[in-house]
Amino acid sequence: MVVAMESSMRMMSWSRYRLLARSLSRTARRCHDAKMRETRRRRRAMRRLAGTSSPPKRP
Repeated sequence: MVVAMESSMRMMSWSRYRLLARSLSRTARRCHDAKMRETRRRRRAMRRLAGTSSPPKRP
C-alpha cells in the first residue's frame, strides 16, 4: 500500500514537473535542448557501433 501511494505521488510530482518545464524560461529550455542533443548524439553513436558489428535489423 505504501509503495502504491509512493508511486502515485511520484507520478503526480512528475506531471507537475512536466507542467513546470512546459512553462519555464528560455534558459531551462536551452539546457533541456542540450540534454536532448547529447542523448541523440549518444544514440547515433551507439547505432553506428551496432551497425559496424551487424547490419541494423528492420522489422
